[in-house]
Amino acid sequence: MTDEELQAIEQRAEAASQGPWTLFGAGNACVYADSEGSIVASCGLCVGRPRDGRNAEFIAHARADVPALLGEIRRLREDNERMTQNAVAAERERIAAALEKWSPSTASYVRKGCP
Repeated sequence: MTDEELQAIEQRAEAASQGPWTLFGAGNACVYADSEGSIVASCGLCVGRPRDGRNAEFIAHARADVPALLGEIRRLREDNERMTQNAVAAERERIAAALEKWSPSTASYVRKGCP
């Protein structure tokens, strides 16, 4: 997932009604935005359709779940970047140490990141 895709998801989440969103109605088939007093979604209230509280529950939790997942993605990306940098630095030092006795100038070049 690209940074642009994550940003688009975050913008949609920020534009949605503020939470918390809660379930209500027969079979918990509606989702209500507590902060605005509006119905966010109605699952299965159309004529001739069965009510499905599972969909409403998913929607209700999405208000908190989506921002939490976006935060987790960003945290994991930062962790991955930090660990990658640490691994590259460690490998660079390992190579430089191996080169040190044969060519100190090459070892120094490697330690500087081979600019």
